[in-house]
Amino acid sequence: MALTCALFTGNARLEQAANNSPVIMNREPDREAVRKIQRALVKLGHPLPISFPSAPDGEPDGQFGDETYQAVLDFQQKVFPSDRNEWDGRVGRHTIGRMDSLLPAAGPPPSKVVEQPPGEAIVIFSRPDDRAKGDLDSTARPFTGTKYAAERIQRAMVKSTQELWDDMSSELVSYGGFLGKQMFEAFKNNGVAKKELPFADLNTAVAASDEFKAMATQFETAVETNLRAQSKAGTIDYRDLVTGTGPVRSPRETPDATEAGKQTGRRLPSLNVAGLSFEGGAGGVISGNRPLKVVIGSFQGIEIGIQDFKVSKPVPSTYTAKVIYQLRDHFGVDDGDCVWDGHGHGSSGQIAFWVLQRQRHKPIMMNFPYVVVVAIERQIKGSLGP
Repeated sequence: MALTCALFTGNARLEQAANNSPVIMNREPDREAVRKIQRALVKLGHPLPISFPSAPDGEPDGQFGDETYQAVLDFQQKVFPSDRNEWDGRVGRHTIGRMDSLLPAAGPPPSKVVEQPPGEAIVIFSRPDDRAKGDLDSTARPFTGTKYAAERIQRAMVKSTQELWDDMSSELVSYGGFLGKQMFEAFKNNGVAKKELPFADLNTAVAASDEFKAMATQFETAVETNLRAQSKAGTIDYRDLVTGTGPVRSPRETPDATEAGKQTGRRLPSLNVAGLSFEGGAGGVISGNRPLKVVIGSFQGIEIGIQDFKVSKPVPSTYTAKVIYQLRDHFGVDDGDCVWDGHGHGSSGQIAFWVLQRQRHKPIMMNFPYVVVVAIERQIKGSLGP
């Protein structure tokens, strides 16, 4: 049985269900197929508030649980009112066939697809860090914080460089583990202020964190929403992932839901999504991971690129791409970091950090603040259907 609606066409698992080989039911492992069924149920008047955690028009969770089962059962009772044998909460030949007949048919494919040249990478979103911030300042100058913090700074200044290193490293290693040790050693041996430094272990730790995965998924969902709108408009051009004033954005900018595509000028969903945050803190990348929070604190800049964008033929069907994330933070302290607040600031390690960063660059060039660069690549794929 060939499925013809725009939502279902081209999905192999749904085609299997249409032939009862096998049906889709509770604990179905193919989440993309379940997402399509969940979208279909909502379109057909069966709301799924648990399965759509962000909004009814957002991304469903793809889990065939109790809510989806009940919605399928309600649909079956509605469309097969006199045939109780169809009331099983499973999606097989008759159920998916009736859904398919009630949903809009697939339209014509886009007339044009602009694919990315091999090896080309373009930036599609960027919030640069501020290199003029005080946490990258390495000049000898008076402390401007509270009187109590200033007194602690003065007491720290009479310590030897080795004693200050011990104060700083003991804190970083105790709470930040191996990552803390690596980043301390890089600071201790760095002779160039504001130098960008990568850390392979930090890349791995951030990429594995639930917080980063959630933020990346939110951004990649925005990419798919933009591409689906392009497909519907008749032309898919990867360069139109950049919209409005992008790719460089200000964190103070109020996002617009749709903006002009950079290449064609079409109104398209923006990647500058409201609520998108890679900056740490509440809702940010590293709020729930103590070692990462100790060594990073919060990310201060982000750049996202795309490479190897391709669309399968015939179109519209699926797309694939590599998304390249570069997150930046400053490994340095400013005056405010030395003021005790009960939330990690004003520790003995940070007092030592402040003195080393501004007062102890000899006998060799050392103890300069630097910019941490976290680089993560993720392969993405998705549907260009409704």
